[in-house]
Amino acid sequence: MLVDVTKDGGFLYNNISDNNDRPATIKEILLKYPVLKSAFENGIFKSVPIEGNEKRFYEKIYDAGSSEGLNMEDTILYASFKELSKYEWSIIPVGVREPVIKAAIEANVGDVPLDVLKDYPALERRYWVKKKQGVELEMNEWDYNDDWDFTPDESKILANMDHYPEKFLSIIIEDWSKQFIEMLASSNRLDKMTPHMIETMVDESPYSLPLLYVNFRNANMEIPDNLLDGICYMPSLIVNTASLLINNGYNVPEEMLKSLIVNKSETSRLLTIMIRADLDLPPILLKAVAKGPVIYLHSIVKYMESTGMKVPKILMNALKTRGVPVDETFASYFRRED
Repeated sequence: MLVDVTKDGGFLYNNISDNNDRPATIKEILLKYPVLKSAFENGIFKSVPIEGNEKRFYEKIYDAGSSEGLNMEDTILYASFKELSKYEWSIIPVGVREPVIKAAIEANVGDVPLDVLKDYPALERRYWVKKKQGVELEMNEWDYNDDWDFTPDESKILANMDHYPEKFLSIIIEDWSKQFIEMLASSNRLDKMTPHMIETMVDESPYSLPLLYVNFRNANMEIPDNLLDGICYMPSLIVNTASLLINNGYNVPEEMLKSLIVNKSETSRLLTIMIRADLDLPPILLKAVAKGPVIYLHSIVKYMESTGMKVPKILMNALKTRGVPVDETFASYFRRED
């Protein structure tokens, strides 16, 4: 672990393996690493002047926007502290890339493109070993204050792990569930979602469930029962899930519709979404709106008529039964009722 003191007296720390500086107070560092308390109290940490490559970096490379135009020595130094873009890799001649790749692997500050690594099998193996070590260390030291900053290659490793530390998993599911789901989905590893993980998401991060549901559909996998139950428990989640399903070309499951119709406002919202998407309107929703509060019924009929759509008979008949002309405003209707 490295702790840097900034010019303004603040602190940055990183665990060396990922080389990502994180701002923190001494108190925050000690909460995360209580074993360091005596070292701080006894003044064991000493100021170390910047020298060698680090000094050269801050003098020559720190303010550089890219590695373009640097000589080979400085390019190697640049790769020891900063991630190179695909373009920056492309302008380094193939025959002299090896020392730059080595520097980037040891620094582990970003991903090295696979088309760069493919000509160096030994370095490619070293690259993935180093990445895995960094991911494992990061998981074991994960904290509530940490951002989700796994690179695409690190996400591939993360998605294919057989085991996740319990603390890491609980924090990820609670605070970063969307990124975690997307990571698993992009790697086609939704099979890693255990019932316990889904149950935790239902409790801690319910608004990530619609995305998870659609990713299961996209992967053509069976929907876990506790995922469907978690969504059906909240009408707003049903509508959010249905909207994502519609956008992805899927039908909305009957179980969701049956659970939704007890909530008249959300039922009206989903019916409106379906009308705007020019879908066949489920009879179960039409019936629920026809029997529901007139304010929702009137709004949907007015919208359909204003856009030239054919209004289903069940809605028109319900409106007539209530004695509300379509062109009447809410205000005049409620005044008449009074």
